[in-house]
Amino acid sequence: MIGEYKASVRKSLKLPVHSAGFGIGLAQFMKAAENPTIKWYEPTPRFPKVSQDITLKVTTDVLFLPLYRFMATTIKQLKPEQTRSFLYVLDIYQSPDDTDHKHVTFRLIIASYEKTMREQEVTTLLDAVAAAAADKFKAERI
Repeated sequence: MIGEYKASVRKSLKLPVHSAGFGIGLAQFMKAAENPTIKWYEPTPRFPKVSQDITLKVTTDVLFLPLYRFMATTIKQLKPEQTRSFLYVLDIYQSPDDTDHKHVTFRLIIASYEKTMREQEVTTLLDAVAAAAADKFKAERI
């Protein structure tokens, strides 16, 4: 649990006015430990990571969260086995000249546990993801 201390606790501990704290409840921790689907540790690949950006042009009625979830899920399905990846959003931009569209830029960082990945492999992966986004959201890769 994360939150702010009560005024009486802040005063007795002589903490600054805007201090925050966190706590881990043992019961919640033990409950989470019983769940076998939780991945507790994922080793870092020893091979270099590759970073590549992708910008999609979508209509303004496309909401960010469904688009992000779609991108993350599609990457997870299409990426090579034995890889670890992260997807970040870099920017959402709407031009004042085009009020019907917006540009959403993502950054994919991916690394293999087996080999050094080539930039072309990542480009091919993002091409497939962009094609899937075009089918689902009428997105255009720029």
